[in-house]
Amino acid sequence: MNFRIHPDAQQQALSGAIDDIGFARSILVNKTTGNVIDGHARIALALRSGVEELPVEYVDLTEDEERKALLFIDPIAAMAASDKQKLDDLLQSVQSDDERVQQMIENLGIREGLIPPVDFDAEWQGMPEFEQEDNNGIFLNIRFINNEDRKKFFETIGYAFSENTKSIWYPERDMQQTARHKIQWEQEDD
Repeated sequence: MNFRIHPDAQQQALSGAIDDIGFARSILVNKTTGNVIDGHARIALALRSGVEELPVEYVDLTEDEERKALLFIDPIAAMAASDKQKLDDLLQSVQSDDERVQQMIENLGIREGLIPPVDFDAEWQGMPEFEQEDNNGIFLNIRFINNEDRKKFFETIGYAFSENTKSIWYPERDMQQTARHKIQWEQEDD
């Protein structure tokens, strides 16, 4: 009955934290049913990593209480607010060699307004200008209702019909020569 999903970013951060400090939090299991109430992602990561033992805490709940626990535990924890000063002090004092954990720490600081997000416009200042020379021609998207209409069009403009053809040059160009010109243009730019 667990309704929580664990996106890749969360799994990466959790995996990094486990690599950093180990399994510091126990898995919560209902003795009555044997079902996991909390710790599903930790179990999945342990299984993938070949970890055979995890700390487990057992509770004795009815099936109705178990469903309530599944519904309450994570959402109630998510309702907590942050003491910005304490969080900032903690963020300043914690470093990890694990890139996944550092990314999570940075994202937390940005989300809480303690670390300014990257200003990409400011980062771009001073970069050399780039101008793309248009060597790719003019594009026209033509749709056909069926292959018979496409075949008639190819015959009209003098192209050999192939169901695999996805684009053409008109008038027809030697693609090897076009590729050589492209390489030559790139070399001239260097």
